Amino acid sequence: MIEKKHKELIEKLIEKTTSKKANWVKTSRETEYKLALKSGAITTDLWSESGIDYADLIIRNERGDIISQLTFTKIENSIEFDLLKNLHNQARESYYKFDETIEDIFDELNSDNEVGDKSEGTDLPF
Repeated sequence: MIEKKHKELIEKLIEKTTSKKANWVKTSRETEYKLALKSGAITTDLWSESGIDYADLIIRNERGDIISQLTFTKIENSIEFDLLKNLHNQARESYYKFDETIEDIFDELNSDNEVGDKSEGTDLPF
């Protein structure tokens, strides 16, 4: 079970991120995102291992020392897992600027202008 202080922190992070007031960056890990603060940093990650889904939150002090770590599995702690998954999803959408990109696409498609770059070849980077 998540302690009250941790739960309040997670909810505040979700609120800040949802309101576009938190700037998450991607770490060297494939699915981990980091929020750097003056007093430390917070990371969130979501991954699967041996068929088990995990979510975590790590809090570091200003020196980079881990001062708190929460890790939950979907099977054993579904409520806590879902809360951390929600934070992770918000961090990921913030990093990739999901809402802004979708809005820009709609603006482009709703215009009377022609869309699509004619010079774009089939050698797409993705």
